[in-house]
Amino acid sequence: MIQSPSHPPSPRPHRALPSGTRAARASLAVAAALAVAGTATGCGIHLEASPGALPALTGIALVRDTSVRADAAAADQARALSAKATACSSCRESLDALAAASDARVQTLGGVWDPWNGATPEGATSPEPVADAPMDPQALATWLAATARRDLEEVSGDTEVSGEDARTLGAVAVGRLASAQRLADAYGVALSEGTAEVDSLQARLEVAMTAGGQGWRGWSFADEGVPDPQPSASPLPSDSADAQSSEDLAQAVRVWDCAAQALPRLQVVEGALDDASARADALLARAAAVLAMGVSDAREQRCALADDVDLAGVDALVLGADLDLLASDSPTVRGIGAQMASQDVLEWEATGDAGLEAVPGVQVP
Repeated sequence: MIQSPSHPPSPRPHRALPSGTRAARASLAVAAALAVAGTATGCGIHLEASPGALPALTGIALVRDTSVRADAAAADQARALSAKATACSSCRESLDALAAASDARVQTLGGVWDPWNGATPEGATSPEPVADAPMDPQALATWLAATARRDLEEVSGDTEVSGEDARTLGAVAVGRLASAQRLADAYGVALSEGTAEVDSLQARLEVAMTAGGQGWRGWSFADEGVPDPQPSASPLPSDSADAQSSEDLAQAVRVWDCAAQALPRLQVVEGALDDASARADALLARAAAVLAMGVSDAREQRCALADDVDLAGVDALVLGADLDLLASDSPTVRGIGAQMASQDVLEWEATGDAGLEAVPGVQVP
């Protein structure tokens, strides 16, 4: 039986990526630690002797640093814009909420890489500064969503990022995507409305980098340009052997089906939503598409959620199942998880469901 929201929606012990002295034991720091001889502290490498050039971040350390810089930049820009929004109280509230959520995501990822613990030795090289996020709220919303899409594609691809680290990074990206939609809603703009401006800002940053500037991380979109801030609606793959044998996908189908069974009661009995049938149909269609891939059918004929489960609890179960797929060893399964999580978050934001946490499904330190 699916657990009620009073219990963790997933059996995995979901954790935030470590900071402080815990990073010495974290896989997040391992990739960077291999680059130099030294002791890992904070969120990077602390060099005990012969300070000089910084090691190049690679693998999971690079992915983490790129992600955390996006939220660090967003928090700074949101606070700056809030201070100027004296004539629009709702705008200030939205920007303040964005700053707080972005700060929480920075904390979850352990902060911006600082190998010198705030005191750069004489003659040593400091990490590049955090690049500024767009100043225009419309462009800022688009940029936030685009960085979230970029990070989800990164953790769902065939990279060195895997397991719980991939799930945590994915949850950070999903939280940022939700923040982007809330900001766009607050200013009455479409999420993709600032794409042209973000493209232009990216091009200017590339020119600055060519001239020796710094701050590319956080803006490091692929060569094809700024990602579409909207999630992919492409059909699911049909011939993936690793997906067919995935227990994670089988469990996700079970949760999606169970949530679909619970939604009508929330509409009829509690009046918590008015589109239960449409949402249930979408979940059932998703489950059917995955089962058509050859995934094992673990659905329950009658799923008994706790009587006191509310809409937020059902949403937590669904998103937890989505994010759990990011911990899979299969890039195909991780890609499905990224696609489903993005679609669900934007759908819930559009329909006014209870607000998601800054980092959904992960305990913020």
